[in-house]
Formats: sequence, structure tokens, C-alpha cells
Amino acid sequence: MQRMSLEHFESLQSAHFERNDQMKIDDEMLDKLGVYFVYHEVYDRYGITFESFVERWVRGILDI
Repeated sequence: MQRMSLEHFESLQSAHFERNDQMKIDDEMLDKLGVYFVYHEVYDRYGITFESFVERWVRGILDI
């Protein structure tokens, strides 16, 4: 899989959260999740998009 750049991650992050008003999450927590996502190369290792990663975390499927 191709490595996701920080710029690509940020564009996905902003696009998702502008479209989805139902999912309210604290900006600081979203930033922390983003740092974790990029640092641990979640997309590269598991093919999980940031959107899916956050949704799984919100639903309690992920424990980080």
C-alpha cells in the first residue's frame, strides 16, 4: 500500500468532518487521533481510512 502523506491525511480529515455534522468530536481529540493514525501508519498497515478509524474509535471498536 502507498504511504499516506500528512497533507493527504489532513485533506481527508477536513473533508469528512465538514460533510458529517452528526459526528461531533472534540478538536483536540481529533488531532490526537490524527497524530496516532499517521505515526502508527494505520492506513499503510491495515488499509483503514482515517474516517473509518475515527468511526471505529467513536463506536468503541478500537481501543488505543
